[in-house]
Amino acid sequence: MNPQHRQEEIRINNLEQGLEEIKDDVKNIRENHLVHLSEDMAVLKTKMDTVVWTGKAIAGTSIASLIGSLLNLVIR
Repeated sequence: MNPQHRQEEIRINNLEQGLEEIKDDVKNIRENHLVHLSEDMAVLKTKMDTVVWTGKAIAGTSIASLIGSLLNLVIR
């Protein structure tokens, strides 16, 4: 076997090992971290829904107060 062919085989083996490491990392991320991210996103969505609801309630109360004050001025 000539030295050039041997170097090429070593290079290919190194690439295959690197590819296997990447596959393992992707599998690890998919199995472990994506589940946690999905759970965290669900919690964030719930919190954001609460913030939006609170904002709407404050805005509605402010508008109702403004309309009540204007009607009070008009009636007098």
